[in-house]
Amino acid sequence: MPLPTTVKLSSIHCRDEADGIGNAEPYLWTIFFKIDGETIKHTPGQFVLNGNAVFKFGPGSHENLGTHAVDPGDTVQIPPAIG
Repeated sequence: MPLPTTVKLSSIHCRDEADGIGNAEPYLWTIFFKIDGETIKHTPGQFVLNGNAVFKFGPGSHENLGTHAVDPGDTVQIPPAIG
């Protein structure tokens, strides 16, 4: 039975910028993929799956969170169109 699920991210907290010298440059890429009985079919008696998964890419690219520098302890708000 399908279970409709929605996830909304509102912020990201930096614990460790792990970028060596300087600050971290955060970005977020979102992707949804669906592999289920509607998109993929199994042929009985064979170890083969046929079909195509569904992919949907959200708006994502470097510097899409509106900041160019994050230090440990900083919290970055995620724009609604991305989160």
